[in-house]
Amino acid sequence: QGLDLARSEHGSEKPVPLELDSLLESLVEDAQEAGADIQFDGGCGAVLSLRPMAMRRLFSNLIDNALKYGSSARVQARVDAQGVISVHVRDDGPGIAEEAMERVFDPFVRLEDSRSRDTGGAGLGLAIAKALAAKDGAQLRLHNLEQGGLEAVVRWPGTAR
Repeated sequence: QGLDLARSEHGSEKPVPLELDSLLESLVEDAQEAGADIQFDGGCGAVLSLRPMAMRRLFSNLIDNALKYGSSARVQARVDAQGVISVHVRDDGPGIAEEAMERVFDPFVRLEDSRSRDTGGAGLGLAIAKALAAKDGAQLRLHNLEQGGLEAVVRWPGTAR
């Protein structure tokens, strides 16, 4: 994962026009085939200039976390009234303490105390995801949901249709 972090910040993959909905649907279908309780709750029809492998890794990391810490996940792409495109990955897990919300993006930070990779990993998934998002002009934010669970939002602030 350390190499993946370095590649996320210094990789040479070139952006190409990418149908965001197709990528997300593919990742959701892969997770469903593996037995996960995950749904694609709708797309936005956006085609963005993005790095396909980087975006696959970004959203795979977010989906994996949602499924690891919750029993189900929901993925949705949206366009707001101003034309800003965002992807939302929600889970029904315990969420994250507010004081740890930004710290989880730091490399090697794990909120789960065991040393098992099955339950905690190396603490690089969110650091990699944030670096991949930033390199393609997006912001990655996390917030707890009122009804419980966590939502990861990848937002391209410069987008408008």
